[in-house]
Amino acid sequence: MIRATKIGLVSVAILGLSFFRASAQTLPDFKAMTLEAVQKSIPLIQKGATGFSANTKCVSCHNQSLPQMTMAVARIRGFVIDEKQAKAQDVKVYEALLQAKPLFQAAPKSKAAESALDNNLVDPAMTVGYLMAGMASSQQKSDGLTGLIAQYVAQKQDVSGRWSVHTARPPMEASEFAATSLNVRALKTYAPSSPETEARITKARTWLLANKPRNTEDKAFRLFGLGWTNADKTAISKAIEDLLSDQRDDGGWSQLPNMTSDAYATGEALVALYEAGKMSVTASAYNRGRFFLLTTQAMDGSWSVPKRAISVQGYVETGYPYENAQYISIGGACWATIALMYSVEGPDLKPSAAKL
Repeated sequence: MIRATKIGLVSVAILGLSFFRASAQTLPDFKAMTLEAVQKSIPLIQKGATGFSANTKCVSCHNQSLPQMTMAVARIRGFVIDEKQAKAQDVKVYEALLQAKPLFQAAPKSKAAESALDNNLVDPAMTVGYLMAGMASSQQKSDGLTGLIAQYVAQKQDVSGRWSVHTARPPMEASEFAATSLNVRALKTYAPSSPETEARITKARTWLLANKPRNTEDKAFRLFGLGWTNADKTAISKAIEDLLSDQRDDGGWSQLPNMTSDAYATGEALVALYEAGKMSVTASAYNRGRFFLLTTQAMDGSWSVPKRAISVQGYVETGYPYENAQYISIGGACWATIALMYSVEGPDLKPSAAKL
């Protein structure tokens, strides 16, 4: 696999140290670097999203949901995107779920329908959790279909309060912290406001607080989940500290302790710290992570992330670089791009959106 980066990872820590010793006069260049990085990344992400949906019969977490989330933030932060492409992707996701509407309708009363739907979705909690997160980011309105999906999501919650993961395709499809947190968000967005919904969210929060995260994916989504379940400040502060404790000397985060820092883990950690942890983008930890992302982006605007998941389908070329690692690489690019966009104003930023 070709790993074309601007500089080697060994140099990142050295450059980072010299950067932060530099005078404030260097900061405008830092801003320009961030703007350039985002503007180079967005077209590649949109290309990869279209390439996946055009060459498969599926929609996915990595090539549809995360790009939807990225384009939603791009709009808010004033970055130019291909709106026609983005809307076409929104339609692709909705229509894919619409095809399964009869099964969603039958699932609450039919074990056979529920089983058929489970098989179609492969890993129900992760798949639906991510698809609904993408739809929520794209401001898909609640309707009969989203209501049925929310009912199915509720049906999948375990008595412990978690949502289980049935596959092991790390990092995106291996964490019950991710599955639980994403489905909490789905319920909050699309389930009817009711005592039952609140009870399910409370049970999920209890599970998130009672269980120990094992890696960056767990820790980042535990922080997201505690924010979405309205956990108390003490619990959120502890989750922030837990995630920050894994930041490396190079400014990045790694997926696992024995792996090097990468864009997926780093971008995801920064987004969780910003959105759920309310961390300022001027904080030292955020700027160190931001610098890591800028110095590991390839010249074409992509990021290379090592593949860990076992392939479950034949090779599909989407147009995003890194061949067999393109799915996780585009996922990493999405998290990285969102994190960078939070730290800089885009050229078309509306005054009302200047402060998130």
